[in-house]
Amino acid sequence: MLGPFYVTNQSRRYQAWGQPCKIPWATTTLQGKNYRVHRDVVAPFTVLEKIREKHGYVATGTDTGFYNCRHQRHDPSRPWSEHAWATALDWNWLQNPAGSKLVTDMPTPMIRELQALKTNSGAFVFQWGGDWDRDFRSDDHTYVCLLYT
Repeated sequence: MLGPFYVTNQSRRYQAWGQPCKIPWATTTLQGKNYRVHRDVVAPFTVLEKIREKHGYVATGTDTGFYNCRHQRHDPSRPWSEHAWATALDWNWLQNPAGSKLVTDMPTPMIRELQALKTNSGAFVFQWGGDWDRDFRSDDHTYVCLLYT
């Protein structure tokens, strides 16, 4: 089983991950490059790398990262970002920008495969920031980590 789980509730994040910006570090590799992440998300990102390879997706830029000790949207009045725990990935963000419309260079079958991953207990492994048709704001959804594109 993968865990602990990420949840949308700020108090549950503290319970699951500890204090923001104080990370028990480990390393994961994506497309041959090493990234520092929270030690508990190495397994899901190892699976992500296998799925990336299977679908032949290549992130073309250097615009990828996990850790950033900040609040959501860089606003101190908002809760801490998942990046403050190094459990969220911004992946190839210039080719996959955040916005109200989905823009991505990722193959749809790869995205759907990542979205379908669940832990042994039935929690989704990845919340994908590019998917606005699923309700990720409900406290009954749990995730191991976030994948933003």
